[in-house]
Amino acid sequence: MNRFFLLLLATVCLSSCGTAFRKEWNAAKAKPVQSGSIEGAWEGSWRSEVNGHNGKLRCVIPPSTASTREFHYHATWAKVFSGSMKAPHTLKPQAKGVTFTAQHDLGSFGQFSAQGTITDQKFSATYQAVGDHGVFELQRLK
Repeated sequence: MNRFFLLLLATVCLSSCGTAFRKEWNAAKAKPVQSGSIEGAWEGSWRSEVNGHNGKLRCVIPPSTASTREFHYHATWAKVFSGSMKAPHTLKPQAKGVTFTAQHDLGSFGQFSAQGTITDQKFSATYQAVGDHGVFELQRLK
């Protein structure tokens, strides 16, 4: 199992992050989606290109006009583990949607970084962490 997702597991076990994510997720699901906005609830999957591990992935993007926002992720892996993480994302508006970069210090687990594109309906990214890299694909929650 890779270090990034071990950290997510530790985060859930040592704090109330799972509860916090669930609260944000339910609030985002209840809110109507604004046309042209990336905010709200997203769901899909992640996959490691190093070892083939994969799982479900959900994300809540908070409302804001700032160029940096803290996305809240919740991932599952091995069908029994899950964890959540918040990470700051720097957004750059494009003709259709936004591109983003993210950096997050995972302490002794090293650095997490991601880059990708978000449109009205699709959220595609690549990620890197110590000993792992992969992709995630999410769609707007319907």
